[in-house]
Parts: sequence; structure tokens; C-alpha cells
Amino acid sequence: MFLTRLSKVRPILALCIIALPIAISAQAVTLKRIVKVGDTAKYRTTFVFTVYGNDVFYTSTETDKVTAVNKDGSYVIESSQTDVHANSGNDLPVKQNPAKSYTTYDARGRVLDLSGAQPGTEWRDANLGSFILPEKPINKGDTWTVNLDARADRLTPGATFIFTDDGFSVDKGDDSAGLLKIEEKYTENTPGNPATSTGTIWVNPADGSIVKVDETWNFAPLLGLTTLVNGHVSYQLIP
Repeated sequence: MFLTRLSKVRPILALCIIALPIAISAQAVTLKRIVKVGDTAKYRTTFVFTVYGNDVFYTSTETDKVTAVNKDGSYVIESSQTDVHANSGNDLPVKQNPAKSYTTYDARGRVLDLSGAQPGTEWRDANLGSFILPEKPINKGDTWTVNLDARADRLTPGATFIFTDDGFSVDKGDDSAGLLKIEEKYTENTPGNPATSTGTIWVNPADGSIVKVDETWNFAPLLGLTTLVNGHVSYQLIP
């Protein structure tokens, strides 16, 4: 569920883009999600959350596969997890072969359907972990805001995303050169303790896919827990 924002990543930019990030960052970039049936990618996921006063470390390998692409640009991702580990001082029991999940997105990345999901936590997590593409070309420093309406059928409050184009990454030895850095702020529009997310998303501008995520979540709901949690979330494409 935490990887609802991720799907197939195509090859990174050509060497000329990596060699000239400054020149390219001066041009407007049009982000468009490009997928085809059968596209498959794997991601290494790491979650570090404080739960009931204890730090819990969770890692897994997630495989995402495009199973359908519709004429309106929406598409379906089949997700499964393997190599699952959880630790809180000692190893915790985990299910190594959880059932596959299916998520439908619109062309810009809004979640349209979560197969078999119950209203509430799963839908809130899906919204929290979304990345929604801009409607028009963007330059470094540009921002775009996306508002999600409250949905009684999903038991989700309204929420607001603010995305900022931070330009192309330069080579720092971490394979991020040529990727577009997007700063993200997400806040649920609800009194009390709204779930929030702040961090950075690295996007492949060739196809609008996510390559890497580094975020801090606060007051986040997690399936199976009765308390909200704070912690760090990261995703990394496995070559």
C-alpha cells in the first residue's frame, strides 16, 4: 500500500542530459506518465516508524507490474512484496508472501480504485503516498497545488498537495543525476492531528515515473494499528 505512487521506471536520461543538467534545467519540462501493459519494476522499501514508543524498522522488496492501460490514460498496477523484514530490537513475525494488490490511477497519478480495500486507513495511506503530475510544463521553482476532496465512501478527509520543481539533480554518486527533484508537502484538511508528508521525490522526466522517494510522515495511519505514527519513508528503484 505504501508504494501506490510507484510503477514501472524506464531507462534514465541519455548521457547528454546527465552531462548538461544546468542547460536542461533552464527549459520547461512536461511530465507525462508513459506506461504499457507488462512494464515491471522492483523497489527497495524502508520504513522507520515510532509505534507505542518503540522504533520499528521495516524493509521489503516490492514488485510493481502494469496489468492494464485504458484509453483515457488510466492504468492498473499489480503490487506484491517479498523479502519482508521487521525489527524492533528483535525480529518481528511478518508474512513473507502477502496477497497481491491492485491499484488504479488516472493519467496524472490520482488513485481511482484500491481493489478490495476497506474505507479508512488504506485509502488515507494511498492518498498520503501519491504523486500527482502537473497539468502544464514546469520550470525550476514552479509549484503546483492539488486538492483532494473529502470522500464519505472512502472515509477520507480532504487533503492538499503542494509540489515544487527543484530542478535536475547533479551527479553526487547516488545515481540521481538527470532526475528531476520534486519537493512535496501533503496535509490532510482536518482538525486535530492531520496526517502530513514532507520530502523529496526524484522523477524520471522521460516517462514521469518515480525513481526514488525520501519523506517524513507524521500522524500517519497504518493498517492494523489503532494509533497514528511518525517516521521516515524511503523507496529506491532496484536496477
